[in-house]
Amino acid sequence: SPYLQPGENLLINGSFENPVLTEPWSALLNDLVPGWHARWVDTTCTEPVRIELQNKDLFSLSPDQSQYAELDGNGACTPDARITLNQAFATTPNHIYRLTFWMRARDAEHKMGLKVGVDQSYSADFVPAADGWQVVALNFEATAQATTISFTETGDGDTFGTLLDAVEVREIT
Repeated sequence: SPYLQPGENLLINGSFENPVLTEPWSALLNDLVPGWHARWVDTTCTEPVRIELQNKDLFSLSPDQSQYAELDGNGACTPDARITLNQAFATTPNHIYRLTFWMRARDAEHKMGLKVGVDQSYSADFVPAADGWQVVALNFEATAQATTISFTETGDGDTFGTLLDAVEVREIT
């Protein structure tokens, strides 16, 4: 993009610091979490999807800053509470970008998994560990003027989901 310096993070609210929580966690409608859009994995659910944000005091975790997202929502109309979070951003075709993010399992007792997608051209599956944050870095080549990244919970859908933080996309060439 001509308005950004090379290497600048292209995402909005990648550390989920906005809005600032006044409680240990909150399930927020899409329009209250800048930059991100959520949808239910179970597309038959007609209830409004909510993005669950938590602060570091809830489980005594040490995320990037103070808050992070969980990829299993509350308020699903079916037993499957899994969500997909995505964000679109401007890119330049044929340029290389690096996606980085932090992930961890909420606990060790429940099955969690994460599918990361870049448009329809790339996806990768991960199993997050419960004993600490893992940093993941993936490079991709943009094929259009806009690119969408997505994070989908692939675990059991039982409201215990993968935790996500510090999501960044930077142009590297």
